[in-house]
Amino acid sequence: MLWNMDFVDKNCVDLDRFIVDALTPSDAHLDAFRHRIDGLIEFLKNKTALKIRRVVKGGSLERGTSLKGRTNSEVILFLDDFRSVQDMKAKMSEILAKIERRIKSMENVRNIERRDSTQSITLQVLVEGSWFCVRINPSYDILAYQSDFGLNVYSNDNATNLELREYCSTAINEHRLNLIKPLPDKVKNLMRLVHHWNLHICERHDVAKLSDYLIESIVLWCWKRAGSNVDVDISRGMKTVMCELTKGNDLNIDWHGMFEEVDSNCLRKQKHPELPLVLDPVDPTMNMCEPVNSGQNKQFWQKISHYATDTNNQPILRNVAGWIC
Repeated sequence: MLWNMDFVDKNCVDLDRFIVDALTPSDAHLDAFRHRIDGLIEFLKNKTALKIRRVVKGGSLERGTSLKGRTNSEVILFLDDFRSVQDMKAKMSEILAKIERRIKSMENVRNIERRDSTQSITLQVLVEGSWFCVRINPSYDILAYQSDFGLNVYSNDNATNLELREYCSTAINEHRLNLIKPLPDKVKNLMRLVHHWNLHICERHDVAKLSDYLIESIVLWCWKRAGSNVDVDISRGMKTVMCELTKGNDLNIDWHGMFEEVDSNCLRKQKHPELPLVLDPVDPTMNMCEPVNSGQNKQFWQKISHYATDTNNQPILRNVAGWIC
């Protein structure tokens, strides 16, 4: 029995128009948000005494996948305060505390939270009368000294220490941004639609939210397997993504043969015995499903499979042929 998975209005017949009208932020809003982020960065440069080597701006704002009313931003501060990954680990708490103290003196910010577990400061900033989430991540610029793409960043001793590897992960967020940002607009619109679907089931049902980057990676996988066409049929794309998610606990996205930049020999050495599996295409040492792969959370993927199956049975997708279903 269907459980009324009306992620779009029942009268909707054009998903492209729905995405443009209901899901896509205006250019004016995005420009205002970027201006706000630029002001935040200048504040950090002038008020924290940090040795900022360079700044990378990310989040859905820069990837081009944000939903209306839910745009978020990430600011990565590459600091010369850190001399190595180990040094970054030793100094991170002090650096986060310094940033937190200074941000508390800013106007039009709220909900400032230091998160040592993720080496970040999260906060909300006021943009055009509404509050939006921003995450600030200080990092050591490991790619400035070891420019190898993706998995090869972990070919040194850092790979043997899971905690240090997590510190390295922030440093390659720039590659994650560069993977998504250049994609065709229609691919990013499909990502918007799946984000909307994800939020819809979270609001209607007691399930955890899939991370934005996990969703975007699954969409990217489906699109690449289908031939990477620029002219994306949104309905067929949505059907394909839902077909992938119906696999539930058998989901297996390993990226073999997808990216020349990733050393296939190194990739084969990585052991991920547990399904479901969605490897980070930039960091194939990381199974992005792991946070919900243990204990009772195994049921999560069964629920996702059920919701995806029901979605494909909705009138707007029922008679649609997926790309690779």
